[in-house]
Amino acid sequence: MKKNPIIYITGILVVLTIGIGWISIQKYLQTFNQKQPTIDLNSQSLQTTPKAASTDNMVLIAAGSFAMGREPREGWSPMANPLLFNDELPSHKVYVDAFYIDKYEVTNRQFKEFVDATGYITNAKDHGASMVVVSADISETPIQGTDIGWKLVAGAT
Repeated sequence: MKKNPIIYITGILVVLTIGIGWISIQKYLQTFNQKQPTIDLNSQSLQTTPKAASTDNMVLIAAGSFAMGREPREGWSPMANPLLFNDELPSHKVYVDAFYIDKYEVTNRQFKEFVDATGYITNAKDHGASMVVVSADISETPIQGTDIGWKLVAGAT
């Protein structure tokens, strides 16, 4: 039975999203535990008021273990290039502490608020370009066995 490579790509993206999301959430929550500047309209002076961190619209993911990585067999995915994916070998059990994750995707507005509050600079902003998923016929790096690929786009931040 031939495996669908999109399932594996999706799995990898989910794991990466959870990891990046966890780091972003921690940085975002740290900024709201600090004093945030507000303007007192009566005195026209700059005052600071703490803004409490909140887990509203988040769910607690229970602590637990999962199998991370993959089995060392050929053909599990058209992307199974050993030079690129050796860090996935061998499959191993990983324990993750409990953490909160948003119930909903982060909006562009929320991400902008996070960037403004923390001074975070994305890799794309730092480098002035970003790899984006495009159809395989215009990609610089097609993903074997799919109709999509990656293309470096200047100014895509």
